[in-house]
Amino acid sequence: MRIVKPRNTSRHGRDSRGRAGFTLVETILASTLFVGVGYVLLMSSQASQQSHRTVSMNVESNGTLREFTDHFQDELRSANRETLVLDQPAAGNATLRFQTAINGGGAEAWGVFDRRLSPDEAACNRDGWFIQYAVEQGGLALNELVRRVIDTNGDTQLMHVMATNVVRFSVDSTGEVWVVRLETLGDEGRREDEFDVRIRNE
Repeated sequence: MRIVKPRNTSRHGRDSRGRAGFTLVETILASTLFVGVGYVLLMSSQASQQSHRTVSMNVESNGTLREFTDHFQDELRSANRETLVLDQPAAGNATLRFQTAINGGGAEAWGVFDRRLSPDEAACNRDGWFIQYAVEQGGLALNELVRRVIDTNGDTQLMHVMATNVVRFSVDSTGEVWVVRLETLGDEGRREDEFDVRIRNE
């Protein structure tokens, strides 16, 4: 008679081996979960940085437009209509050139007053000079609204970019009121600013 000894199938043995380390399936699941969590955190961080960058760009853009609006209105109010030259094509951007009232030693004088011209305030008044606003092509083929101070020889003495990503700049005269429109392109799409200016020196 043949006696066959039973195999050792003790659950104790299997449990001991299972507790000795992770199984292959558990390792794969843990790795997948770790990678997934890391990816989510990375994307959240990038989205936060992009949002901050967008907000910063919008604030900078809005600040530039406010600067242009305030400065342009102040200068145009002080313009002399007799020396104001407007080139406004039917389909295109305006070019505006004018003089403002300056201190001519007690006498009425027209030209440009700009503190960047000289540390001496009296020398900041330039008789016969012009201010010009026009859209020009800047870096990366982007349109910029540029303010130029032009002397009596037609040469540019000062230049300042007032707005970037310009789509449209128009100036129209409606009676005694000048209507100015500036359309720009930003991260949030197109933005149009419109304001009215009444010239004091008709």
